[in-house]
Amino acid sequence: MPLVKERVEESTNGLSPADTVTLGIRDRLSLLTFLPKEGDILTLRVIRDLRGELALSEEELKEGDLRFEEGTLIGNAIAANLMKTIPIGAVARGIIKSSLESVSKSKKLTEDCIDLYERFVEKD
Repeated sequence: MPLVKERVEESTNGLSPADTVTLGIRDRLSLLTFLPKEGDILTLRVIRDLRGELALSEEELKEGDLRFEEGTLIGNAIAANLMKTIPIGAVARGIIKSSLESVSKSKKLTEDCIDLYERFVEKD
């Protein structure tokens, strides 16, 4: 059985490793659901840029044979190893942290999001 090689796509825009995070497809899609849809103009611009970084590329969709079937993301073995390093500055990190804390306080956090919560809320 062939080994699947992990591919990490770089998109760091010159930021230091402390200002970046490497996420898999499921975590990226989960984060997209937590980002606020309303806010002031500066926050919305940061969110717009962050959504663009988190979104799946056509190459990832093709390489991972990704598709939704009955509300579930389906892909091949490569999809599980598709990772992307995403630039996340202090403002974006604060937005993510605040959103995850809000969901947790309202007791709407799901088990799938534990890693994200630990990474963005408990780690800070």
